[in-house]
Amino acid sequence: MLSASPVLERLKEEGYKLTTPRRRIAEVLESRDTGHFRIEELYDLVNQDGFLVGLATIYRTVRLLEDLSLLTKIDLGDGQDRYELMISPHHHHHLLCNQCKKVMEVQGDFLDELEERISAMYSFDIEGHDVIFYGTCSSCKNRMENNE
Repeated sequence: MLSASPVLERLKEEGYKLTTPRRRIAEVLESRDTGHFRIEELYDLVNQDGFLVGLATIYRTVRLLEDLSLLTKIDLGDGQDRYELMISPHHHHHLLCNQCKKVMEVQGDFLDELEERISAMYSFDIEGHDVIFYGTCSSCKNRMENNE
């Protein structure tokens, strides 16, 4: 019986083999508190606890999951490619700390009303949007205040 993993279920539906590296990558992706990761971070997390999955396999799997619309690359304007698991239709926005580069999610889509107004005003079918707020997180702010 297949686990309740949306990633593995989708791979199986599309006819892909559920290899041990793919299973491990899916497990790590689905267990993350935040879905914003760089390839190097995913590599480190996948290879904890004695696993050995090569970097090329990580890249190929990420590309496959992107092709299946299970992962999306997010550009936060800081030169770092990050990826996000997209197994839920929930749209959210991001906060990026200019100091430590931590990425946080803003829960709730506050732009629904604005989207509707823009769509009506310009007779434009909006398919999505990206919003990134840049600033300083509370940890960095506290660290800076304590160093004054």
